[in-house]
Amino acid sequence: VLKLNNKKKINAYYVCILELEPWLRSMCEAWIPIGVLRSSRAKTIIGGCNFLMRQLMELMLLGDLGVSDAGVALRLQVTNRLLFFKVHGFIGDTPALAQI
Repeated sequence: VLKLNNKKKINAYYVCILELEPWLRSMCEAWIPIGVLRSSRAKTIIGGCNFLMRQLMELMLLGDLGVSDAGVALRLQVTNRLLFFKVHGFIGDTPALAQI
């Protein structure tokens, strides 16, 4: 019998661009990974995943290095692009959304 090993579980954080066509937003490739955290490591952070989510959003959205001011560099097959974003909303579980 295999034993469940919770030490290897991860939390993954993604963003997607609202302006993409709906059919494209439904594809895995349209969701950009912005962070991954092993659940055993999250337990050592005061506030856990919820606190981490708040910090991650503040880093991405606020200040001179936020996505609306500094942009995000994307390397595409043909060329490189610098994209700028405005945030329209968040999707997440209730505890994570309460931290934002």
